[in-house]
Amino acid sequence: MALDVKEKSATGELAFGHGFMPRIGDGNYKAVDRCLGPANLFAETLVLPWPIVAGPWATRKPELVSTMREHGTRTSVDTMSWRFRYEAAFGVAKLGSTSWAPTAAVSIGSRDEVGRLVE
Repeated sequence: MALDVKEKSATGELAFGHGFMPRIGDGNYKAVDRCLGPANLFAETLVLPWPIVAGPWATRKPELVSTMREHGTRTSVDTMSWRFRYEAAFGVAKLGSTSWAPTAAVSIGSRDEVGRLVE
């Protein structure tokens, strides 16, 4: 899920639609799912150009991420990687079990460690 850097506004900046970027995760994904698809033939769908999607949630709900793509929605994924600078993050199941979790806490002073985390 990469940003489409070719999509730019007239000023050359990335175009994020109307400016409202809701966060989608465990607590509110059902509302977004209902808004993307109309309840009946006469209802309009939600215009959702860019949400922020919680990374752990996205790995568990790939079907809704696919639905957003079908509706033209681009996503910005929050992997919560900044939390991996503390050992305590590995005690949180939804963080420590992600496919991008490092094996140990990341030192933000180490360019190599940070580089490996974001690649």
